[in-house]
Amino acid sequence: QPSLPQVIGVLRRLDPALGNLAETVSKVWDLLQTELQDLRTLETGKTEGAAPTGALLLHLFAVGRLKCLQGSGFDLPSDAVPLICDLQKLTEAQRLTRLAVASYGANMLALVGLLQLRDAWPPEGANRDKVAAARYLQIPTERVLAYGKFSKTVEDDKSSDRFKPWWILLEDEGELILSIRGSANIDDIATDLACNNCEFLHGSAHEGMAGAVRAVWEEAEPEVLKAIDAKDYKRFVVCGHSLGGAVSLLLGMKLRAEETLPLKVFAFAAGPPPAFQGEVREDLEEGLMSVINRLDPVPHLSLDAALRMVLAAENLAKAGLSWQQILSL
Repeated sequence: QPSLPQVIGVLRRLDPALGNLAETVSKVWDLLQTELQDLRTLETGKTEGAAPTGALLLHLFAVGRLKCLQGSGFDLPSDAVPLICDLQKLTEAQRLTRLAVASYGANMLALVGLLQLRDAWPPEGANRDKVAAARYLQIPTERVLAYGKFSKTVEDDKSSDRFKPWWILLEDEGELILSIRGSANIDDIATDLACNNCEFLHGSAHEGMAGAVRAVWEEAEPEVLKAIDAKDYKRFVVCGHSLGGAVSLLLGMKLRAEETLPLKVFAFAAGPPPAFQGEVREDLEEGLMSVINRLDPVPHLSLDAALRMVLAAENLAKAGLSWQQILSL
């Protein structure tokens, strides 16, 4: 039976994203226990639980891979979600994806190979990330107009705005761009996975991400208004990747609903997790775009999905396969 550190280490060597997800699951396990126990009792009639062993994590990710291999992968609600096949929109999505990940900062851009180490090194502090973003996008640093303050996730802070992502404000192709950082560490993901819902616009939203919308806009709004007063832009674009993408979509909806900016507002997200549920509002949603890689687990991640995946992993564990066989899946 492999230990948790062994499993996380092996998965990181095979697939860094899987390794990070494994560590996330191990961190939020205690928070999932109550919901998991209720679901297990409802579906199986049994009350015994399973310890978060390394073997269970291996089963969990084997189930995830098997699900992706069945048919063409995860099923998308094609009737409700328009799939884009227009070359112009796909080209726009490619450009906005680059802008969305530019806010990750020097260390992260260098770590994943999007920026050479020599370009990510000097200068120090927050200005270093500003320079790194400009070098990654291949634009003059003067076009990065402002950036947010760094704030760490406080584990004992129970407020809804505990996830406060960093952001940068820049110019690109005549547009004013607000790029919001996604999860830069495991604590970001672990903290937000455990959040509840709250009222947001005409529905409900993920509480942690709704709090991030308030935190980001409170800090960025003065800089956005200052930039709009100084220059004419074609539109204001909010973009982000992963958690930053979900925050971008919520902020875009909020700004489109309030109609307080003198610019057309557009929001773009690359691989966002589920963040909002409510009635269809075409006037808001026509200004949103999401790009999802069909094998990316984040856009399909919800508390209910995670719990059902754990139950499926427990069933796979009963098959008696060795952990080497499970890993080979």
